[in-house]
Amino acid sequence: MLPPFWRALGGGLPDGAGTETIRRIVYFGGQGIASQLAVVAAWAIIETAVAIIDARFHYHRVPAVDYPRATSAAPQPESGNV
Repeated sequence: MLPPFWRALGGGLPDGAGTETIRRIVYFGGQGIASQLAVVAAWAIIETAVAIIDARFHYHRVPAVDYPRATSAAPQPESGNV
């Protein structure tokens, strides 16, 4: 249904590879799913690496926040409002 360019591109993306994997499992007994599983695994590894790298850079960029310190004494209720 898709033109050849988009059909080839879809196989290298996780959605296309996942759909093709499910199709091959259901209709062909799981024959020839290694390449599609490799595509999905590669995308998962790459996305995890990008998330880790982004988290490390974001952690170092966040400015320190000076929160007010809690006092040791609890506030006392006003005597006239009892």
